[in-house]
Amino acid sequence: MLTRSVNPILVEQYSDMHAVDFRRRRLLLESYQHDLNDLYQLDMRLFNYMRGLELLSGDAKSYLQEQLLSPLSVGDIFTIALFSVKTDNNELLEGCLTLAKVVSHFTPAIKSLIEWAPTESILWKQLDNHPHLKILAIYLRSEVSHVIELTESDIAYLHDKEEYAPLLIYALFYKNHPAAHDIAEGFLAIANPSVKVAIVDILLRYHFPVGIEKEEVIFPLMYTSPSDVVLKAVRLYTLNFHYSAAEYSTVVTPCKVGSRAYIQALGWSGYASNIPLLIDYLDDPKYCRLSAASITTITGSLPEKYGWNELSAESFLPPIVESSVIPDDDPDIALTWPNKVAFLRWWQKNAGRYEPGATYLNGVPVHNDGLLLVLRHGSLILRRLAAERLQNQKLSLTLNTDAPAFRQMTRRV
Repeated sequence: MLTRSVNPILVEQYSDMHAVDFRRRRLLLESYQHDLNDLYQLDMRLFNYMRGLELLSGDAKSYLQEQLLSPLSVGDIFTIALFSVKTDNNELLEGCLTLAKVVSHFTPAIKSLIEWAPTESILWKQLDNHPHLKILAIYLRSEVSHVIELTESDIAYLHDKEEYAPLLIYALFYKNHPAAHDIAEGFLAIANPSVKVAIVDILLRYHFPVGIEKEEVIFPLMYTSPSDVVLKAVRLYTLNFHYSAAEYSTVVTPCKVGSRAYIQALGWSGYASNIPLLIDYLDDPKYCRLSAASITTITGSLPEKYGWNELSAESFLPPIVESSVIPDDDPDIALTWPNKVAFLRWWQKNAGRYEPGATYLNGVPVHNDGLLLVLRHGSLILRRLAAERLQNQKLSLTLNTDAPAFRQMTRRV
């Protein structure tokens, strides 16, 4: 009797906590203050909540089936989908996959499902009905790609849908398909900028079709695209192309790529000689937090940890004026307000540790050993940068820093 009354309550609690922590996880991955150990602790909580649902599978199945008919968050979909995989429930799984195909807002949940699914899982066979998820699985989970068959009908279906072009091209190269180069070349000629920049990302891990110079593709994306595409293109150029500090300073400028992309690129490039340029922005209310983040990217110095954070942001903020106009979203709301004077003191003491012509990430030199150190011990947001640089050194390597921490910790690079 007690079991009947308690089990449904436990199922609801486990389900809710799993969905909430999944949302927290997505924020955590953007953090400068947390590392892989913090991600591991959160991921183990997710693992234990799901284990609780598995142990109560009868009650959990009934509850989650009802939930699938209710308004759902991305976290809810991830919870239901992962439970269906863990308990071999094809019907519930297909419901989640179909819903995510219709409602693109749920796509991140299915991406995470692919990352979290066991190596031996009903999911991989179920993807036969979803070619667009096949190529995502090949991209995210190379260890299971041998059980995922990409048929000619899959390729034909995906080829007609431009939004799937980047992952299709990746899968074709990964599977050594003879049409990979021709399909890549075809999409480069016609794709819209947001798709084209993602294709460039894939081709930089393999190689560009014969007769197409990568500079000819990347520079127009950097200079004439919407701002979100410009940012991605500048990041690709910064992390994958060979240049000197002098060359870089003429290619990436505020006038050419915009101030926000420029400030972030100063950090991504890793040149210690960029610190004085970033210091100039530390008293600019519009860009000071972004500049501080780029300084952290190079030096590893966190404002909160090393005492150059601004305790009160009032001096940066404009006076409050009554208005019916809704203000724009703050793109840097999660970043720390810096204190320029305090940072100058820190820099005066520590500048000697950084050679002006050398490049750094999270305070360590950008070479193989340094990047591996950041991957193991760096902040979560900078681990992603380290992974991208390592992928550049080892072509066709994919390092997914969003994957479950316990899987990342066991992977050899």
